[in-house]
Amino acid sequence: MLQLAVLEGKEAAVGLAVTIGLGVAAFVLLITGWLALLACAVTALVENDILGMPGSLLLVALLNVAGAAGLGFLVMQRGKEPLFCATRRQLAGKPSPGTDDG
Repeated sequence: MLQLAVLEGKEAAVGLAVTIGLGVAAFVLLITGWLALLACAVTALVENDILGMPGSLLLVALLNVAGAAGLGFLVMQRGKEPLFCATRRQLAGKPSPGTDDG
């Protein structure tokens, strides 16, 4: 019985490793795709004489920084929400909201 549990544990570990590896590969492909899109945007701006190379690179960098700042703001907003509210309330022995205990 124990040997079966160990065997299944090893199989689960291998499955997890494969899943993590595939996730990393997908992330690398996503990043290279994003960089290719940025390169296309810079090339289009330069080729059409809209901006020079330094201006195009600066514009793309500023847009990336603005996007990252926006996502960071969203992360910070979500971080203000307390986690496990119901569990903490139950552990403290407090009634859940909406119940009439008094």
